[in-house]
Amino acid sequence: MAESPLAEESALFRELEQLAGQGRHREVLDALQRLPARVRESRTRPALLAAEAHGRLGEHEAALRWVVLAAQLARERGERYAEMRARNYQGLIALRHGDVEEAERHFGAALEMARALADHTTEARCLNNIGVLANIKGDPEIAMANYRLAVAAYQRIGHVRGIAETHHNIAISLRDQ
Repeated sequence: MAESPLAEESALFRELEQLAGQGRHREVLDALQRLPARVRESRTRPALLAAEAHGRLGEHEAALRWVVLAAQLARERGERYAEMRARNYQGLIALRHGDVEEAERHFGAALEMARALADHTTEARCLNNIGVLANIKGDPEIAMANYRLAVAAYQRIGHVRGIAETHHNIAISLRDQ
């Protein structure tokens, strides 16, 4: 018995997420390009995959176009986790472009959503990123407070890499002082 088109599509997106996790972002974009435009542009999951792949490849304008679309689609469909992921990624793109206020707005919104959804991983990432922003703005006390909260959130879920990344950012902040 053949799989339904929806099951096939879901399997494809899981495969693309695995490729992205392996750093094979060009392959992700190539596979997405082979999908009908109506699928790529009307669903949150491929829009997020495209945004993140473009961003990882340094194609920030394309990443921004896709993440804005992903956030809009997620909001319209009530896909809170996808919207949270898109808002966090919008913050990263804004940070990459040096727009600290815009980054802060997106990370703050993603942090609120993460807390409401009890998504401790995203909460920790947002806190860490908000700490980075505070350090950029020259406020080491706020940076350290956010880093401490990020470490605690990462410890709660056993995310060793996140703990290490946050400690790295703490060291940068201490060096900057």
